[in-house]
Amino acid sequence: KNYVHAMYNYANMCYHGDGIKVNKEEAAKYFEMAAEKGNADSMNYLALMLDNGDGIKEDKIKASKYFKKAADENHVDGTNNYGLMLKHGQGFPVNIKEAVRCFRKAANKGSADAMRNYAQCLYKGEGVTIDKEKAAEYYKMAADKGVVDAMLVYGLMCDVGDGIKIDKEKASEYYKKAADNGNYDAMCSYGHLLYNGSGVEQDKKKAAEYYKIAAQNNNVDGLINYANMLENGDGIEMNKKEALNLYKKAADMGSPQSMYNYAHLLDVGCDEIEQNKVEAANYYKKAADLGIDEAIYTYGVMLDIGDGIPINKDEAIRYLKMAADNGNEKAIQRLNH
Repeated sequence: KNYVHAMYNYANMCYHGDGIKVNKEEAAKYFEMAAEKGNADSMNYLALMLDNGDGIKEDKIKASKYFKKAADENHVDGTNNYGLMLKHGQGFPVNIKEAVRCFRKAANKGSADAMRNYAQCLYKGEGVTIDKEKAAEYYKMAADKGVVDAMLVYGLMCDVGDGIKIDKEKASEYYKKAADNGNYDAMCSYGHLLYNGSGVEQDKKKAAEYYKIAAQNNNVDGLINYANMLENGDGIEMNKKEALNLYKKAADMGSPQSMYNYAHLLDVGCDEIEQNKVEAANYYKKAADLGIDEAIYTYGVMLDIGDGIPINKDEAIRYLKMAADNGNEKAIQRLNH
């Protein structure tokens, strides 16, 4: 038994470069030797390397074999990983019910990742009856063990009362935990609560700080919200030029509202922003074609009067009718006249 542990320990040293040079091929070799001698930790390590092609050739079939072996030895992480293979049909046919059984077993033995995976199944009704209240319990357990995406999801469930009672204070607590662990979506969610003073004392400056970090990492929600605050000088110093740049970035990432906001700033112009009707019309059209009501109306008007673009009465009427059909009163009045 001691020499099996020696194989495992040597493999670990090779893998991590602990006192020796990193050699993942050598690590895989000794993990496999130890795995074949019944060492469950080695089974799981080897399977992870095979699954991810980590230093060795990727082999999902062989990985699934070793995950199953580890699970059969009641290895907690191996059981969770075997569940993932079953859920996604990697190395085995898809078997959601068996995957759920694995997640539940590993979760109840303390695996934080399994808690999150089991919670997802409970939330979505994958292989088990939907039970959002129980899902929230397991998301919270995973969050309290440091699983960042579980912090975000549990915070959201508390925020909107999804399957559980609304609790804005708890939502703010878990959003902040996830945000402070680098989750950009959580930064925006926590920023919303700070901005509105919901579940936490209102602090627009702090909200802007969280939005800014998310924006700097290309989070669309962060870009939009930070740009809004800059445009209006809302809690922070006004900077319309920077707002324009952020709207443009979010617009080019596919945000319809940002397309409209970018177009509007170019359309009206200001001391900081040179008016550009041609570019404005281009982005109004993009936003309009993605369903932004005010953009549909504005682009229709630009076509009608030739504001920065050539007059096109037929297209103008088409866009104005679209806006009118959406209930836009200005479009209805313009068509009637």
